[in-house]
Amino acid sequence: MTLSLTLKSRPPFRLDMSRVVPHLLQGLSARALARLDVTTIRVPVPLGDWFKITGTPGSDLVICDACAQLDQVGAALQDGNIVVAGDVGRCAGAGMTGGHITVHGHVGSYAGAMMRGGTLDIMGNAGDHLAGATVGAVDGMVGGALQVRGSAGAWAADRMRGGMIVINGDAGPQAGSRLGGGTLMVCGKAGPEAGVMMRRGTLYLNEAEPLPLGFVDCGTPDLVFHKWLAHQLQPYGRSAVALARARLRRYQGDMADLGKGEIFLCAT
Repeated sequence: MTLSLTLKSRPPFRLDMSRVVPHLLQGLSARALARLDVTTIRVPVPLGDWFKITGTPGSDLVICDACAQLDQVGAALQDGNIVVAGDVGRCAGAGMTGGHITVHGHVGSYAGAMMRGGTLDIMGNAGDHLAGATVGAVDGMVGGALQVRGSAGAWAADRMRGGMIVINGDAGPQAGSRLGGGTLMVCGKAGPEAGVMMRRGTLYLNEAEPLPLGFVDCGTPDLVFHKWLAHQLQPYGRSAVALARARLRRYQGDMADLGKGEIFLCAT
């Protein structure tokens, strides 16, 4: 069963879509769906006022004609599939523990923040703090898989603790900052200070501005693991596979912190 929501017009305020996820919509009647409150302002904003609702709630949700005014799309998703045609706002897929989200457009800041599981596939660009920690949170992403087919803003994977992120385009300043685990791959160019204050985890960078001073050059090891990784990265596109197969120079750091992280930078 598939539920389809088509945005009637761009709202003049932001909508909170955190309650519009498959596991919370199961069993709701058409009337209950239309009355679901998605407000971010002082007065109630029923879902039916802004969306044309068709279909029946089930494991699949489709959002059409979406815009950047829609915040927290797929937040805390547990299972099922969400497909979005258009752009979305901040915190898309934040805190999700399972399921799959595909956004055929751009996403705002904090997409995939504090993910625990599932997959988030962004066909366009992502804003700042991709898979990072929101205000007051300790950790960013700790599990799951996230792909950005375009580029990402600043502080991608800040405070990440686990999981896998592939950015097929460029990344802004301080990608992988304060990384504590997991893997971030930037197939384009990473901005300045990539990996600053990272404690653990792994960064794969195709091209980068000068790394922080706290990284030590460890040469160009020929690791069998990278051959296995290249095979596992097939679904993430040719650029990710090519980076895993490239001649990579390894740097250890950040020695200004725990220093057990590693950066593999393309040496060719």
